Amino acid sequence: MQKHLLSLFLICLLGVLAGYLLLQRESQNPELQSGPFIPQLQQASDAVNEITVVTTNGERIEAVLEDDLWRMSSHGHYPVDKQKLAALIQDVINARKLQPKTSREAQLYRLGLAESEQGQPAELSIRSNQDSWNIIVGNKPSAGLGHYLRFADSSQAWLVDQSLSLPVSARDWMRQPILDVSMDEVVSVSRQDSVSWDINRDSPDTDFQLQPMSEEQQLSYTGVLDSYVSNILNLSFEQLVDADAAFWDSLTPVAEFSIVLRDGRQITLEMAKEEDTHYAVYSVNSGSPYWQNWFYQISGFSAGQLLKSAQDFVADDEPPKQKLPVNAGAE
Repeated sequence: MQKHLLSLFLICLLGVLAGYLLLQRESQNPELQSGPFIPQLQQASDAVNEITVVTTNGERIEAVLEDDLWRMSSHGHYPVDKQKLAALIQDVINARKLQPKTSREAQLYRLGLAESEQGQPAELSIRSNQDSWNIIVGNKPSAGLGHYLRFADSSQAWLVDQSLSLPVSARDWMRQPILDVSMDEVVSVSRQDSVSWDINRDSPDTDFQLQPMSEEQQLSYTGVLDSYVSNILNLSFEQLVDADAAFWDSLTPVAEFSIVLRDGRQITLEMAKEEDTHYAVYSVNSGSPYWQNWFYQISGFSAGQLLKSAQDFVADDEPPKQKLPVNAGAE
């Protein structure tokens, strides 16, 4: 009886010791401690020169730092919105481990951290000349706070306290609007197709004037010309079209505009369409800006904002009708 009790005591003691050693091992494992998801990134962020995202749709988006300018090497080296890159890097820097989740590979799909019938996870790679971090980005928790993440070379899943702002498509990271021109730089905007008009001013401190416009005519509202110039300078695109000149030649011409700047540059904007789809292309008389010679697909709404005649800027000839009082005729 005494031997039996001693055996049970030894078994319990060994169990407690094994549990203690396991807890000690986990507490000493830096991968299972709370803290920043990537502790080294805070100091290394200024050295980051390449960011790659593979979206859940399988699109590969590569952004590289070239001559102090972020460009999308996977999409014709088009300029990238650096504020969106900075926001993503800051999200990763701020991400702190809230809770370790499964480390079983067979269960990772439940957190969106492995490919399944529901789709594939997003992938994020951050690189500098000295370091690189490859992250698998899964679902957001049902509570909506944070993200499930794991490193590509580890099956350990983590819930972190930040939601990463990943692009859905390459367009989400491309620089918008198309032009990098401010209102103060503009001398004139004119339409030079079958519809002809000119908006010009002498200096940034003076108001835009419309030609042709008779002395009897008035603008439809104060600021209508400023609003139009702003619309043409802030034109954004829906899609960057990878095509050659034959593509443009196949379209139906719609309009042509000239934008003259104070530094002497003259930008030409041509618009064309195929059925209900509108396109734009820019050229300039000097220099090689990034927006030159790309084909941009733009929305019908944006096209409609630009396709104006001179009459669209002026008030109707008819004076406004007098409205009767609400209780007119009442006795």
